[in-house]
Amino acid sequence: RRRPPPSAQDSHQDTPRPMERRAAGNAYAVDCEMVGAGPGRNRSLLARVAVVDTQGNVIIDSFVRPTERVTDYRTRWSGVRPRDLVGAPAFQQVRQQVAALVRGRILVGHAIDNDLRVLQLPHPPALTRDTAMYPPLRREL
Repeated sequence: RRRPPPSAQDSHQDTPRPMERRAAGNAYAVDCEMVGAGPGRNRSLLARVAVVDTQGNVIIDSFVRPTERVTDYRTRWSGVRPRDLVGAPAFQQVRQQVAALVRGRILVGHAIDNDLRVLQLPHPPALTRDTAMYPPLRREL
């Protein structure tokens, strides 16, 4: 089941929680939303992670409790609001869930190095596909 991005009308009851489903295929797409921390607000912290399989099935969609005090929710870009992170699962819990799921699988994402960095998750380059580096997607329309 595909889940639309969060909107201003979402209620806290609609907050995604960690979930795992049986996945199709040998590849996953991952996307992370980040919030800012620190006095310059430029240190990124994981706030939400979504993983889908090759059929578009949502395997994981979860907000994540930040490991530090958030100084910028970056809501305009991330869609994350303060209330979304209340009661969210801990970073380590979600990180372990994602790590176990993607181990040995092809991982696809846009500027995926940023997502892997914020997840603190190493992944073999041979199993990583970055759409930001794919030449046909870099051409002007």
